Amino acid sequence: MSNTGGVSAQALQCPHCGAPLTVQSGVTQIDCAYCGTKIQISNNAAVGSPIYAQVARPTVLRSPKAVRGGCLGVFLIVGLFIAGIFGLINVIFRSSSSFEAAMKLMNSNSQVVQVMGAPVTPGIFIMGSLSSSGNYERYNYNFPVYGPRRSATVNVRGTSDPSGLHMDVWLSYKSGTEDVTLHLTQGK
Repeated sequence: MSNTGGVSAQALQCPHCGAPLTVQSGVTQIDCAYCGTKIQISNNAAVGSPIYAQVARPTVLRSPKAVRGGCLGVFLIVGLFIAGIFGLINVIFRSSSSFEAAMKLMNSNSQVVQVMGAPVTPGIFIMGSLSSSGNYERYNYNFPVYGPRRSATVNVRGTSDPSGLHMDVWLSYKSGTEDVTLHLTQGK
């Protein structure tokens, strides 16, 4: 206990972080300058030493901007992950021999060119299944295509093996209110 100019002070330790604290006589609450813990003090007259009546650890408040930024970051990461999965799936489908053959057929078939115009280009999303094992590939998928005159959906189903492609391809589109389907191959 020290006395500086008639005011007595006592040295304590923060019960939370252990930092040294100096408490002036008569003070009932102090904040730790190191960790922010609020400490309520009551003096024990018999012993002359302070008793910690209550210790309140500081509450860490997050600003709404920080919370929004954290949520936005999570959504951004999840969105990029999903976009990466779709991108990988599209690369796999587009590199398959069946996709290349279907697009070649779309641009070389006179019926398709008459209906769609030329060139016929594939859309972004490919939906369906594609599996391969060794030299054998099985597929069943569809994707949008676009031409100067209209858009349509190409459906591709079949297999490929060392003897070649065996696939059914058909083009579906709307003509006014009517659904039209052009069957282009019936298994080669």
